[in-house]
Amino acid sequence: MLHPLYENAGSVPVPRQEGPCKRRLFTFQQLPCRPSQEMVAMGVSDSLWRILGSEKIITGEYLVTLKARHTLGVLPELNSNIVPKRGREKAIETFEKLVDSAYRETPGSIVDRARDAAQWCLGTWADGTNELLLHKDLGDLIASIDKRVNDKPTIILSASRIVARLHARGKPNEQEKRSLRPLMEADAEFALAALGLLLREFGWTH
Repeated sequence: MLHPLYENAGSVPVPRQEGPCKRRLFTFQQLPCRPSQEMVAMGVSDSLWRILGSEKIITGEYLVTLKARHTLGVLPELNSNIVPKRGREKAIETFEKLVDSAYRETPGSIVDRARDAAQWCLGTWADGTNELLLHKDLGDLIASIDKRVNDKPTIILSASRIVARLHARGKPNEQEKRSLRPLMEADAEFALAALGLLLREFGWTH
């Protein structure tokens, strides 16, 4: 590439008064504008970061937004290959939305995303061939599994009920009706932990 001011003289650039000269410059691969599912290691191998997005700024450079992966340590890594084929795409989608919202959105929004992920993942795990089961609301889904399964999965049902109750607690009418306190960050973290427990019980994690 041509540089108008400096001559390529090793590590020390020498000023030129006029005319272009050859100079070696580093180039970088353009990052995708859409969020990446891959992790970026910076510094040490266990310092993992997730690319949330990138945009070209006025200087022509790219501004990259990263999120430290260790902040999501309460959530396990989802092994998508193990998730039943019927319902897999939506299960991955709801999980990724939860990952994106964790520690960035309000506690109420995080609990909402945890409820969505719990509903679809529980339905997929319980009976991936039954669309009616997949379409049930989380509370109705829990009741259906509780009725029809003889050897009841106590931990799975209990974790699902916790997420359902936290979701209801975030509604203004429930808060007014039952004199409930608003959701806090610790409640959102508990919802994340409950969803992580569900995925581990399903056997869907690495």
